Amino acid sequence: MPSQGVPNTQQKFFDEWNGYAKEYNVQLEYIDNTAVDRRKEIKKLNRSNILITSGGNPFKLLRNLRNYGLDKAIVKFTRKKEFILVGYSAGALILTPSLFIAKFISEKDPDRIRYISQIILNNLTGLGTVKFEIIPHYSKTKHEEILKQYIF
Repeated sequence: MPSQGVPNTQQKFFDEWNGYAKEYNVQLEYIDNTAVDRRKEIKKLNRSNILITSGGNPFKLLRNLRNYGLDKAIVKFTRKKEFILVGYSAGALILTPSLFIAKFISEKDPDRIRYISQIILNNLTGLGTVKFEIIPHYSKTKHEEILKQYIF
């Protein structure tokens, strides 16, 4: 699942993912979290046993998932007997109990992107499929003090 929706994803990422699919002899189905026909996208997810969600804007991703009913579909996906759920960067953040840490760090770290959607999104509750928080792209030299502020 491209985090920003299929139409908003750069071709280079499709080329990379299709290359992996060919190399490992797997079939990919792209789930569009911005598609008008959400039932079609949920059916794709229900047919799958592996879901990989890419990086991007975590706040926009979470908003899209909620708006199109994919948040509940992903949680249901994790109730399958056999499944693999992978998220990287924003895709990992949405799996946690809350995106508050992402908002906190982006406000404290001058090098982090400040997404307009982090202001628009009032409810920072994540999907909660994992019971811990994540700091993608963590650097001890850049983020240790910010993390201490967050914890205390």
